[in-house]
Amino acid sequence: MKKFIQTILLFILALPFAEAQRFIPKFKRLNTNDGLSQGHVVAILKDAKGFMWFGTDEGLNKYDGYRFKVYKSDPDDTTSLSNSFVFDVKEDRSGRLWVATAGGLDLFDRKNDNFIHYGSPGKGSARTIFQDSRANIWIGTADGLFKLDEKTKKFKKYVHRDTDSTSISNDFIYRVVEDKQGRLWIATKDGLNLFNPKTEVFSCFRAGSYNT
Repeated sequence: MKKFIQTILLFILALPFAEAQRFIPKFKRLNTNDGLSQGHVVAILKDAKGFMWFGTDEGLNKYDGYRFKVYKSDPDDTTSLSNSFVFDVKEDRSGRLWVATAGGLDLFDRKNDNFIHYGSPGKGSARTIFQDSRANIWIGTADGLFKLDEKTKKFKKYVHRDTDSTSISNDFIYRVVEDKQGRLWIATKDGLNLFNPKTEVFSCFRAGSYNT
């Protein structure tokens, strides 16, 4: 009986090692020699159809597992990418692909294999894209936070105002996420902001302010 228990214990102790050995990841390196438009990849997305999308400084890349297709801005083609510098790529709940570029916000038309332009929401680039639980599209830029009205193709702007303590703490937006209560958390250059969509009030949390 003692020998049997020892055997069982050895088997249990060996399980983590066996699992670790079983799931060693293998990496395949993809670069410009494989067709990638540029080596500085700043955004990666796997869409619902299984395609991989890579945003780079020199174009948007679609990868089907075998080859790349590159989308770049063409001044002579109004349906091309608005700018070849891609900051972010996101797929919404309807399977549509949104692209944030140095030229603004684009929507990829899968049927026609081209782009619909929504323009630049601010003075600078569209840097990050987020869709909330109410299907609103939010754009983070270096000039503030913007909410898209798809029907009018216009943006509602949220910016910092020195005289308003309930405004966003800084206009440079890094990232936007949503919590279970439907509130937005916005990472800015000057702290983390909590946004209440019902009251449209921002609360700022700065580094060190809440340390104990």
